[in-house]
Amino acid sequence: LVVLVLPALFMLACGKETSPGGFASVLPRERDLRCDIPFTDLAGSTSLLVTHGVPSGIIETPEEFCQVWDSTFTAQPCEPGLIDFDHEVVLVASAWSLQTGGIGLQVECVQSGDAAGSVEVLLAVELPGRGCIYPDWIVNPIAMVKVTRPVESATFEVLRTFKIDCS
Repeated sequence: LVVLVLPALFMLACGKETSPGGFASVLPRERDLRCDIPFTDLAGSTSLLVTHGVPSGIIETPEEFCQVWDSTFTAQPCEPGLIDFDHEVVLVASAWSLQTGGIGLQVECVQSGDAAGSVEVLLAVELPGRGCIYPDWIVNPIAMVKVTRPVESATFEVLRTFKIDCS
Protein backbone atom coordinates (compact mmCIF):
# COMPACT_ATOMS: atom_id res chain seq x y z
CA LEU A 1 0.00 0.00 0.00
CA VAL A 2 1.49 3.27 -1.11
CA VAL A 3 0.04 6.57 -0.04
CA LEU A 4 1.15 9.95 -1.37
CA VAL A 5 0.32 12.86 0.89
CA LEU A 6 0.93 16.23 -0.79
CA PRO A 7 -0.45 19.23 1.00
CA ALA A 8 -1.11 22.40 -0.91
CA LEU A 9 2.57 22.99 -1.55
CA PHE A 10 2.25 26.13 -3.49
CA MET A 11 -0.16 27.68 -1.03
CA LEU A 12 2.36 26.98 1.72
CA ALA A 13 5.32 28.31 -0.22
CA CYS A 14 3.87 31.23 -2.18
CA GLY A 15 4.60 34.59 -0.72
CA LYS A 16 7.27 33.40 1.71
CA GLU A 17 10.51 35.29 1.58
CA THR A 18 13.67 33.28 1.45
CA SER A 19 16.24 33.51 4.19
CA PRO A 20 19.81 34.63 3.45
CA GLY A 21 20.71 30.99 2.77
CA GLY A 22 18.00 30.77 0.11
CA PHE A 23 15.59 28.62 2.14
CA ALA A 24 12.01 29.37 3.11
CA SER A 25 11.04 28.72 6.69
CA VAL A 26 10.61 25.07 7.62
CA LEU A 27 7.04 23.84 7.97
CA PRO A 28 6.06 23.16 11.58
CA ARG A 29 6.56 19.54 12.58
CA GLU A 30 3.59 17.93 14.26
CA ARG A 31 5.52 14.93 15.59
CA ASP A 32 9.00 13.87 16.58
CA LEU A 33 11.17 12.61 13.75
CA ARG A 34 13.07 9.37 14.28
CA CYS A 35 14.78 9.08 10.89
CA ASP A 36 15.84 5.61 12.05
CA ILE A 37 16.25 4.00 8.61
CA PRO A 38 19.47 4.79 6.73
CA PHE A 39 19.06 5.45 3.00
CA THR A 40 21.22 6.08 -0.04
CA ASP A 41 20.14 8.70 -2.57
CA LEU A 42 20.01 7.35 -6.14
CA ALA A 43 18.62 10.26 -8.13
CA GLY A 44 19.24 13.44 -6.17
CA SER A 45 16.83 16.31 -6.43
CA THR A 46 15.60 15.89 -9.95
CA SER A 47 13.12 17.82 -12.02
CA LEU A 48 12.55 15.77 -15.13
CA LEU A 49 11.54 16.85 -18.58
CA VAL A 50 9.20 13.98 -19.41
CA THR A 51 5.59 13.87 -20.47
CA HIS A 52 4.52 11.17 -18.01
CA GLY A 53 4.85 10.77 -14.29
CA VAL A 54 6.28 7.84 -12.41
CA PRO A 55 4.07 6.55 -9.60
CA SER A 56 5.43 6.72 -6.06
CA GLY A 57 6.10 3.35 -4.56
CA ILE A 58 8.44 0.50 -3.78
CA ILE A 59 10.65 -1.14 -6.41
CA GLU A 60 11.62 -4.70 -5.52
CA THR A 61 13.25 -6.14 -8.66
CA PRO A 62 15.98 -5.12 -11.13
CA GLU A 63 13.41 -5.26 -13.96
CA GLU A 64 11.08 -2.81 -12.22
CA PHE A 65 14.03 -0.57 -11.39
CA CYS A 66 15.27 -0.44 -14.99
CA GLN A 67 11.75 0.14 -16.30
CA VAL A 68 11.37 3.22 -14.07
CA TRP A 69 14.96 4.37 -14.58
CA ASP A 70 14.86 4.04 -18.38
CA SER A 71 11.55 5.89 -18.65
CA THR A 72 12.84 8.64 -16.36
CA PHE A 73 16.55 9.12 -16.97
CA THR A 74 16.71 8.56 -20.71
CA ALA A 75 20.25 9.93 -21.04
CA GLN A 76 21.75 7.63 -18.37
CA PRO A 77 21.78 3.84 -18.67
CA CYS A 78 20.16 1.78 -15.93
CA GLU A 79 22.63 0.18 -13.52
CA PRO A 80 20.65 -2.34 -11.46
CA GLY A 81 23.91 -3.53 -9.87
CA LEU A 82 23.80 -0.40 -7.68
CA ILE A 83 21.07 -2.12 -5.64
CA ASP A 84 21.32 -5.53 -3.99
CA PHE A 85 17.68 -6.52 -4.51
CA ASP A 86 18.13 -9.57 -2.28
CA HIS A 87 18.65 -7.19 0.65
CA GLU A 88 17.44 -3.75 -0.53
CA VAL A 89 14.47 -2.03 -2.16
CA VAL A 90 14.14 1.32 -3.90
CA LEU A 91 11.63 3.91 -2.70
CA VAL A 92 10.42 6.25 -5.43
CA ALA A 93 8.79 9.56 -4.55
CA SER A 94 7.10 11.31 -7.44
CA ALA A 95 4.69 14.11 -6.91
CA TRP A 96 2.98 15.55 -9.95
CA SER A 97 3.43 16.99 -13.43
CA LEU A 98 3.81 20.74 -13.68
CA GLN A 99 4.02 23.16 -16.58
CA THR A 100 7.12 24.88 -15.18
CA GLY A 101 10.75 24.02 -14.65
CA GLY A 102 12.80 24.38 -11.51
CA ILE A 103 10.85 22.10 -9.17
CA GLY A 104 12.80 19.45 -7.27
CA LEU A 105 12.10 16.74 -4.73
CA GLN A 106 14.47 15.42 -2.04
CA VAL A 107 14.17 12.63 0.52
CA GLU A 108 15.10 14.07 3.90
CA CYS A 109 14.19 11.25 6.26
CA VAL A 110 13.09 7.61 6.19
CA GLN A 111 11.65 6.22 9.39
CA SER A 112 9.81 3.19 10.66
CA GLY A 113 6.04 3.33 10.34
CA ASP A 114 3.50 2.20 12.91
CA ALA A 115 3.01 -1.26 11.35
CA ALA A 116 5.71 -3.88 10.91
CA GLY A 117 7.38 -3.51 7.51
CA SER A 118 6.02 0.01 6.92
CA VAL A 119 8.13 3.11 6.36
CA GLU A 120 7.46 6.82 6.21
CA VAL A 121 9.38 8.80 3.61
CA LEU A 122 9.61 12.50 4.45
CA LEU A 123 10.33 14.87 1.58
CA ALA A 124 11.48 18.42 0.89
CA VAL A 125 10.14 20.24 -2.15
CA GLU A 126 12.44 22.72 -3.89
CA LEU A 127 10.68 25.64 -5.58
CA PRO A 128 12.05 28.40 -7.80
CA GLY A 129 12.36 31.65 -5.88
CA ARG A 130 13.32 35.24 -6.49
CA GLY A 131 15.28 35.75 -9.70
CA CYS A 132 14.88 32.18 -10.99
CA ILE A 133 14.16 31.80 -14.68
CA TYR A 134 13.03 28.39 -15.94
CA PRO A 135 11.54 27.30 -19.25
CA ASP A 136 7.84 26.57 -19.48
CA TRP A 137 8.25 22.77 -19.72
CA ILE A 138 6.27 19.94 -18.21
CA VAL A 139 8.38 18.48 -15.40
CA ASN A 140 7.91 15.55 -13.04
CA PRO A 141 9.88 15.92 -9.79
CA ILE A 142 11.23 12.59 -8.55
CA ALA A 143 13.46 11.25 -5.78
CA MET A 144 14.79 7.69 -5.47
CA VAL A 145 16.54 6.14 -2.46
CA LYS A 146 17.52 2.62 -1.52
CA VAL A 147 16.89 1.11 1.91
CA THR A 148 17.39 -2.27 3.53
CA ARG A 149 14.58 -4.84 3.38
CA PRO A 150 11.98 -5.63 4.64
CA VAL A 151 9.69 -2.88 3.37
CA GLU A 152 6.11 -3.89 2.70
CA SER A 153 4.45 -0.47 2.52
CA ALA A 154 5.53 3.15 2.24
CA THR A 155 3.88 6.48 2.97
CA PHE A 156 5.26 9.63 1.35
CA GLU A 157 4.76 13.02 3.03
CA VAL A 158 6.09 16.51 2.42
CA LEU A 159 7.99 17.68 5.49
CA ARG A 160 8.98 21.11 4.21
CA THR A 161 9.26 23.33 1.17
CA PHE A 162 12.02 25.74 0.33
CA LYS A 163 12.71 28.29 -2.36
CA ILE A 164 15.98 28.68 -4.19
CA ASP A 165 17.22 32.26 -4.32
CA CYS A 166 18.55 32.82 -7.85
CA SER A 167 19.17 36.56 -7.49
